[in-house]
Amino acid sequence: MKRYLAIFTILVILVTMRRLGFVGDTPPSRLVAEFIKPSIAANEISYRPNEIYPMAEGNYYRMTFYARKGLRQSDGNSLTVVPATLAPSQIRVYLISKLNAKSLLGEATVLGDVTSLPVELRFKAPADGDHIVIVKSDPADPHDLYFNTFGLSRLFVTSVEEMDRLAPTIFGIDKEETLVEQTSGQTEIFRLRKTKSAVGQIFQSKGGQISHVSFRLALDGANIKGPFILRLQEVKRDKNRYVLSPVVLTSSQLGLEDILRARDLNSPLSDVYRFPLRATLEKDTYYFVGLDSSVAHLNFLNAVQFYGRLESAGGGGEAVMFSGETTPSQQTGSLYFRLTGQALASDANVFPQGVVMEDTGRMYTYTYQSPDNYAASVFAAGQSDKVSVYRFNLAHPLSQAAINLETGSSQYNVEFSLDGQRWQKMPYNEDPAMPANGTFWATTLNGNGQMSSLDIRLTRLAADETNSTGGIFGIKQVKIYAELRK
Repeated sequence: MKRYLAIFTILVILVTMRRLGFVGDTPPSRLVAEFIKPSIAANEISYRPNEIYPMAEGNYYRMTFYARKGLRQSDGNSLTVVPATLAPSQIRVYLISKLNAKSLLGEATVLGDVTSLPVELRFKAPADGDHIVIVKSDPADPHDLYFNTFGLSRLFVTSVEEMDRLAPTIFGIDKEETLVEQTSGQTEIFRLRKTKSAVGQIFQSKGGQISHVSFRLALDGANIKGPFILRLQEVKRDKNRYVLSPVVLTSSQLGLEDILRARDLNSPLSDVYRFPLRATLEKDTYYFVGLDSSVAHLNFLNAVQFYGRLESAGGGGEAVMFSGETTPSQQTGSLYFRLTGQALASDANVFPQGVVMEDTGRMYTYTYQSPDNYAASVFAAGQSDKVSVYRFNLAHPLSQAAINLETGSSQYNVEFSLDGQRWQKMPYNEDPAMPANGTFWATTLNGNGQMSSLDIRLTRLAADETNSTGGIFGIKQVKIYAELRK
């Protein structure tokens, strides 16, 4: 008996030490720094993207990309990425010719700290070339600089004056405002430590388009293994009883790296994580949003802790845990929780992050790429537990388009439509460089200048019910290029 008591006591001590961060834990700040790689580090002065951007001397072009800056502070044991100082960073962009000569294309100011902001350069190519280099204007600039989502477009103009008259480029960025929040409390509300469970928040919506959701979390244990599923579902409320709808409105598959990368660097708290999640919400409707562990590997020693307060947020704002059922197995208090996005869901002139709409002189072009490589990063509306439709607002009549997408599993029918009524099946991507696993799809289409929106419909096959993706339903990544009439 004494032997078993001693073993039990040792286990309790080990668990307590692990919970306090003394055993098996890598400092979260070190993990975060490991996955956030700057394009130009503080001790560096230049960055050369791997992509090729062929330009011909005398032609006119527009280059776009997203940029932000940050600082790194060391506490002796770990490295933490923090928001930058208020001083802007200046950069110069050069074209490298085929003879390795360097010509200035333009200069820009990097203002973004936590959020990447768009940069646009218009220029006449001074030489033939196919590579660019970005250089800090001040070699002593102490900031780390981060660049992503580069694009180059040919402009069909014949002079600088004509180029300057082109319509401003529209960048789809998050028009962020707080839609729902409860950001008090530091009590552990739930521990997600079993598979086939989910922890999250029920809330009543005032409408709008969400773009991010934030939780206060602790990754407890050194052997947590994902992926997790961040999902949004409608909830039916009858008094204090909730019933989860089978329709997953939108979902994201998150590995451990994705979670660490989502730490909110703009929060004064070091354990707040901000995840991209995009969907349109109906007014006065109840929803559940949270993390699902259906395909994660968790146990008593390796779990995810959710913090908040023991008092309910009111108005249907309860923290809940689901254990494989459509009704909560537990509900208590309220999580630390914030939803941000756009309050006006009907604003046709607002585009989601990842969209770039350009005036090239001859036509408008629309380019969309899922931001952050998160699943279902477009506004989606679930139709049933097996059908979901994604709508892309193009704003101008469509001439032609190319679509490439990846789904969460191979067990889908994928279709597209220009009017939401007549549907055409999308074929598999036959590019020999792509894996032949049935999850990559591609097509080109002719719009004939009649319609200004594009719908993609996914229908889940019955075989997907036991698919290893754990029921993830939606587009994983999507790229769209469209040419639009002026």
